[in-house]
Amino acid sequence: MSVDLPNGGTFVTALTVFERLGIKANFVYIEQRIAMEKLKKATSTPSSWLAVMPYVSVTTFNNDGRFHLAAVDYSKPLQSDYLPATLTSKDYPNLIPEGETVETIAVPSVLGPYNWAPNTERPSQACSVR
Repeated sequence: MSVDLPNGGTFVTALTVFERLGIKANFVYIEQRIAMEKLKKATSTPSSWLAVMPYVSVTTFNNDGRFHLAAVDYSKPLQSDYLPATLTSKDYPNLIPEGETVETIAVPSVLGPYNWAPNTERPSQACSVR
């Protein structure tokens, strides 16, 4: 299972979810864009993604019928940190047939703006808080 590069959001979430659900998996650490290309060429294992929905790379993924999105049950071990979510064909028409859904989980996030004083030096990187 490709889980992106270590210490990123997808990596942390994938390891947490698999551990909480008691799923043993062999993880590989491949950047998501490269993992998607390897998946298309059938040279990679399944991949997990954590992204703003809909994720453009998945939306535009040319599915030849070999691929699908796996459901993630909103079970008790996940309920303290995640939210239930439903994907539809409107989100991913190339992977979900019209009228069908895929149940999954969502990662809550918050945007915390700060009212910087004029002429204040600002950090060059954005950060996220979980």
